[in-house]
Formats: sequence, C-alpha cells, structure tokens
Amino acid sequence: MLTLQHVTINTKNLERSMEFYEEVFGFTRAERPNFDFDGAWYWIEEGKTALHLQINPQYYNTNVSFTPVDHIALDASNPTANTTNEQIIKEYERWKSIITGYDVQTKWLMDFELRSFDPKKFLQIFLTEPLNNVRWELNFPMKKREEEWR
Repeated sequence: MLTLQHVTINTKNLERSMEFYEEVFGFTRAERPNFDFDGAWYWIEEGKTALHLQINPQYYNTNVSFTPVDHIALDASNPTANTTNEQIIKEYERWKSIITGYDVQTKWLMDFELRSFDPKKFLQIFLTEPLNNVRWELNFPMKKREEEWR
C-alpha cells in the first residue's frame, strides 16, 4: 500500500529553483507549514504535494557535503472512510516493529528515527537505506476527528 507522497530536494538557491520548477514543469505552489527554514511546496496533481524544495541549514552550518535529494516520502497507510485512527496507529506500530526488529537491524543496520512535526496529523518513521544512503519518510496520516471539521 505504499504510494509516493513527495520528494524533497535541497537547494542552495531557492528563488532560482522555484523559477525552474514553475517555468519548466508548470508546477503550482502549495501551502507549506511554517518551518524554521526556507522552502516551497508544489502540486503535481491538485491536493497531492509531490515536490518540496528546501534550503537545508545543515549544509551551511557544518562540513556536511551537499546532497540534492534530501528524502523521498511514502504514504504507508491509506485511510478510508471506515478507517479509525486506532487502525492507523496499529499499522504504524507494525511498520515500527519490522524496521526495529532484530532480523532487519542485524542484516541492514539502518539508521531510523520515529518522529512527527504534528502527531495529530501524521505519525512518521524516517529511515536511511544503508547501501546508497537514501533517506525515506514513511507517513501514516491520521484522520481528522469529526469535531475538528466544525
């Protein structure tokens, strides 16, 4: 049930990158949360963010080498009208047990982080594929409770 949610690209020149993606691909800007670093989000299909641009502060505050692709995000659960938040949490816990399990960690020794910028909206697992150092984000979107829609 994994589906592509977005790709995040690090840029050293946000304005020029925005100009490129708007003029060449015709991407439409999307609303972006107020993070503590500059960036822009774009729609490819209405309602689906597919490209995130960011100026990643780690490349300017340390000697870390610049990596253009910051991470690739997947939706790891696809809630339907009948899905409950408890079922989404159960799926998150299932993925967490796979990633943190002895057999997987012994074989792959992946770096991983369990976090979320807004746990009421998303549960998230970040992991780094050890062969190519690709960072993946698994998202588990929480359903809004009925009272939140009012």
